[in-house]
Amino acid sequence: MSRRSLYLAVGFLWATLLGVGAGLAAAAIAAGVAWIYLFGDSTWPDWTNWAIPGVGAVIGLATFAGSMVVTRIVANRHDASGSKRADEKGGSMFAWLLLLLGLAVAGGFAWQEYGRQEKIEKAREEAAEADRYFPMLLAETHRIADITVEWPGGGRDGSAIVTLDGLREGRYRLDWQVRNTLYEKPLLKSGKTLQLTAGSRVLEFALPAQEIVEGYRTLLGRQDANVLVDEPFVFEVELAPIPDELETSRMPAHEIQNLGNGWSPLIHRSGKEFTVRFFLRGGALSWE
Repeated sequence: MSRRSLYLAVGFLWATLLGVGAGLAAAAIAAGVAWIYLFGDSTWPDWTNWAIPGVGAVIGLATFAGSMVVTRIVANRHDASGSKRADEKGGSMFAWLLLLLGLAVAGGFAWQEYGRQEKIEKAREEAAEADRYFPMLLAETHRIADITVEWPGGGRDGSAIVTLDGLREGRYRLDWQVRNTLYEKPLLKSGKTLQLTAGSRVLEFALPAQEIVEGYRTLLGRQDANVLVDEPFVFEVELAPIPDELETSRMPAHEIQNLGNGWSPLIHRSGKEFTVRFFLRGGALSWE
């Protein structure tokens, strides 16, 4: 290979590497600027799909072209007649070293890109598998099939019977509360962890009349209130699965986050109204 051809080959290789690197960096910077200063988490316009890669392509081509111009100048200068033989030998050795280094860099970049594509493909497959698995999990998760509230009134304690039904076997968190419809705040609440098996499960919860009245007093913020209460209260239940390690590994990441934040479709809520009547006269309780 002639010295000029060697220099051109080395220059082309490094011009390509520099062009690709500069193009990727420019596209990344353009995307960062667009996210920070223009669009953020809002929907990006369609033109960004070609504008951002276009910025990278223009910068990359400009870098490549500039590098090739420098390469031709250097190659032509060293190919000019009258160069000393020692300089020629030293220049050729340096060019070969640059060529080998460039090939090593190119190989490393190709290997890194191959690994990145492998990770992307694996993540895509895992996401697709998670999207197939989640509807199955959702269909099998226990739901609140029925709620019955028995409230005899007259100061006697009541009870609530909750029927759960589903196919998923595992742990669940069940929380319940009693609230009145006026203040929208709980008068009485509790919860527990359940281990459910496939099929239905019937649970009974005590509704102590005195505790509900005390919850209403707390809501009023005074002990000497004079008030007639004759209104619907609501017994509400929330049932949420507690996924095990295997289930978590198969669920979509955003659904795991949604479950933790309390707005996952895996969480089921239901309620039942019942009428409560009592008097507070100077703070004294009367059921008649």
